[in-house]
Amino acid sequence: SRHSPVFGTTAEATPAMNNIVHYSLVYADSIANETKTKLDHYAALIRQHSVTQNLLSPNDLDRLEVRHIADCLKLLAFQDFPKQGRLLDIGSGSGLPGIVIAISCPNLQVTCVESEKRKCEFLSETVNTLKLSNVSISNERAEILGRLPDYREQFDVVTSRACAAWPQALELASGLVKESGQIFLFGSPSQHDGLNSSTTLTTLALNKKEHLRYCLDDPTVEFIVQRFIKEKKLADQYPRAWKQILKKPL
Repeated sequence: SRHSPVFGTTAEATPAMNNIVHYSLVYADSIANETKTKLDHYAALIRQHSVTQNLLSPNDLDRLEVRHIADCLKLLAFQDFPKQGRLLDIGSGSGLPGIVIAISCPNLQVTCVESEKRKCEFLSETVNTLKLSNVSISNERAEILGRLPDYREQFDVVTSRACAAWPQALELASGLVKESGQIFLFGSPSQHDGLNSSTTLTTLALNKKEHLRYCLDDPTVEFIVQRFIKEKKLADQYPRAWKQILKKPL
């Protein structure tokens, strides 16, 4: 199915890769073998460094492939998701979805933005280990980058997964995505349904487009990825300082 790039995980551990225990993934046939291998190695790196770098909880590590990597790959189900150009991932953390997309779309230039230094160190090591020449790391806050000429409205796509509430994430993303560019937010049906304020979208010059609704490892829990289009340039006063964004969401 086009909407299921990853079907699940195998039951048994495969041999170590570079002395790192990893688990084989079961991918759709459309995923290239080289991509599968790199995603396997990436998962192994997360498991190796998660405790020291505070990447994921033990429960999340147990479900890493089917709950997190499979979730990130849902972006590829969108017909208009670009395979080249410039993408910025806000609050990358351990690289979900930034690193996953960089591995899957090697012609896409990916910037992972993460404010925590330890997580940036992990991202840098991952980029070097996997030889991801299409990835750059920024140890900065997104609202600050959104006011710098080299970043403001310079990206074709901006993504955000588990970074902030949707109105806050959209304000951050709007300062970084270019006119006619796309924003993809990961979240829950309640976040999607709760974004009914025309003020938020109008203020940020955004148009709410199609979304993908799906389940992962638990068939009773639904997730959503929502696509937005930036219709015109953002007003100069946005994005605001983070304290203002938190105190008075649009």
